[in-house]
Amino acid sequence: MNQKRTKGLARSNYIKKVYFSVPDFSIKKSIDFITVSINYPDHAKKIYGFLEANGFECSSDLKLEESKYSMKRTYKSNHDIASVEIFHDLKDPDNNCYCPPILLKIHDPNRELLNRMDSFFKHLKISPKVSMLELTFDLFPNDKADIVNLYEFLQSHLFLKYGRKINTKKYVTTFYTNNIRHSKAKGMRVYLKPEKNVPKEFVRMELILKRELIKHLGLDITLTNIDSLTLQRFFTFKFINTQAICDYLVWKSRWHIQRMEKRRKGSGNLLKRLIDDFSNNIYCRQVTLMEKVHSLKLQRDMVPQHNRFLITLDDFSKQFFNRASMESFVPNMRTNPSLSPDIQVCKDKKPGVN
Repeated sequence: MNQKRTKGLARSNYIKKVYFSVPDFSIKKSIDFITVSINYPDHAKKIYGFLEANGFECSSDLKLEESKYSMKRTYKSNHDIASVEIFHDLKDPDNNCYCPPILLKIHDPNRELLNRMDSFFKHLKISPKVSMLELTFDLFPNDKADIVNLYEFLQSHLFLKYGRKINTKKYVTTFYTNNIRHSKAKGMRVYLKPEKNVPKEFVRMELILKRELIKHLGLDITLTNIDSLTLQRFFTFKFINTQAICDYLVWKSRWHIQRMEKRRKGSGNLLKRLIDDFSNNIYCRQVTLMEKVHSLKLQRDMVPQHNRFLITLDDFSKQFFNRASMESFVPNMRTNPSLSPDIQVCKDKKPGVN
């Protein structure tokens, strides 16, 4: 009876620690970048003209060495923080048949820019495809001293749904839920984001969506329905109930424990302690929740159906997604008189010439 009471108290204390030790925070959502594929190689100069007509200025024009593309031109907005990178001129089109002739990478887009680009491409009668999208969630703790605690909390509880390969690389202030490069659908990373001259200002969560998933979600360059996405389809917050795993393994080994007790009194308790050490080592050896889940998967013969031991942090998940729903990914930008009111295509200009 005392043993059961002790287990209950331990479980209760853990739940209190999980639910009530997380620092209070606010959330700001944004689009870090959107990657767009264009299958018309002769439209690069027209895109230059569109950007220049709509308040962008060429900041660099580079020849690329270690890339599938020969050229990259970068434009920066004169009115906000938006910028556009244009990759074009494939070095080997025959061997790089899966690469689009033109690749646009739009950083920090606003609603007006995306709508203008959509109208511009419709004017040219082409249909660009969104190939990658990075959604960001910036978490600002109310007390800046809690920044590391918030980061460690996310490390221990962020759960990527249907995540497969984990990232084995270790970093001090960054962790990955999976191997983003090899994932065909999505991936996540979390890191401490410094502001200028202010280290560790906030924690940034990044959700990267890949081509196949974007196509399935029906997202186009306007991102009009981006805020209606159900984020819980991609990730949530959980913890592993190690006590339940321990109880299951003891139950699974009950006949061995009984036989050991018959041979030598007290030896059954030794096996119980070994089982308890095994379940606790899932936490000791790994840092992130996804690493711990991966360890459970490797022990599927001993602990089958590991998902039943993953418990959702209902209160925190509800708090996070409710606050996130109050923000918009794509900000609006007030119309600026200096911007071209119509969709325009300027005459071709030489690189760096205004």
